[in-house]
Amino acid sequence: MGVAERSRASDSSRDVGPQAGGGERANLASASDLLANGFAPPAAVLAGSVLEEHTRKLAAANGVQTKGAKGRPGPFDTLAVELTKPGTILETERKSLVAWYGLRTAGAHGRHAEVVADP
Repeated sequence: MGVAERSRASDSSRDVGPQAGGGERANLASASDLLANGFAPPAAVLAGSVLEEHTRKLAAANGVQTKGAKGRPGPFDTLAVELTKPGTILETERKSLVAWYGLRTAGAHGRHAEVVADP
């Protein structure tokens, strides 16, 4: 079972599916449009923001701390590691999440050559 299936499965305390509302869907649709029109870096940034928000919701729903010591959002990599500890996500899923988030970071920081659309 993948991340998406686990986020919709089991008891309601783990179910973050309904929270993934229209805003996230609209942002993913916009990212898809950007990508289809040759704008891979902005598409990666937009899709990455949806990934980060949903991952933080998944963490909060499963009792994983989402903020650092100063009350600011913690690093995405750390959050992903913490999600593997209770078995919320698998290690292979964590690696995929971190790789996808890396594309978002590359796009956001002007490293556009690192953000390549699949042919």
